[in-house]
Amino acid sequence: MNDITSSLLFTKVFKLIPVEENFQNHQVNFFPNPANDFLIVDFPPEYQNISFDIYTISGQLVRTSQNNQSGEKININTFPNGMYFIFDQFKNWQVRFLKQ
Repeated sequence: MNDITSSLLFTKVFKLIPVEENFQNHQVNFFPNPANDFLIVDFPPEYQNISFDIYTISGQLVRTSQNNQSGEKININTFPNGMYFIFDQFKNWQVRFLKQ
């Protein structure tokens, strides 16, 4: 997949899943936000083994992650500063965070 295809795919997904509306319906939290070196993912037991992708604001995939338990840290210290989006691979939620 080239950069243009990746950006177009990201744009379509982003339009289908509004950030605030969809995120309020789920109990998955990423904090702190804004973040510097890491994010902590917090979710209820029924969301065990959540899988998600992290994208830049331009649609570039920067990480795919699977977390087995709530409270795990996601290292983001190598990410450039900016806005990022996290898309769940199965439960259709998304959230955004700022890397400082």
